[in-house]
Amino acid sequence: MSLENKEMFAMRTSLCDFSFSRNGADYDITAVVDSRQLEDPEEKSLTRGASATNKKGIVYTSSIKDPKTVTVVCVGLSKEYADMVSEMYQNEERTNFIIIDRKTGRKAVFRDAIFSKRPHQEQMSEGAEELNISLILKSFNVEYA
Repeated sequence: MSLENKEMFAMRTSLCDFSFSRNGADYDITAVVDSRQLEDPEEKSLTRGASATNKKGIVYTSSIKDPKTVTVVCVGLSKEYADMVSEMYQNEERTNFIIIDRKTGRKAVFRDAIFSKRPHQEQMSEGAEELNISLILKSFNVEYA
């Protein structure tokens, strides 16, 4: 059976819709999204107790005070959208950033997220890469469905 016919756990950028909200309006950026990267700093680990006699170890979670980060690289983001995101960054406005897989219906929702940096150009050159703009959002409230 080919991978095309299986429901994948991972989302493919080409099959996803991307949008964010501001003042009750949704702004679709699907057409310009090139890639996305999610950083989840939370992780579980093992430690021994004070007497170090426990062979199984004690499970603990670290980095729960750090937000999850999503970096979305856009190619050809319009000046209007970049200006709007810059304004949201400046005013510390909250947004809901949503990624929906059109094939499976799975989604990731970053609720009450903030743009942690102004939109910025990744690199300046004479190729198509010169149009790459990164949008970086952070949120503690991330839902996967």
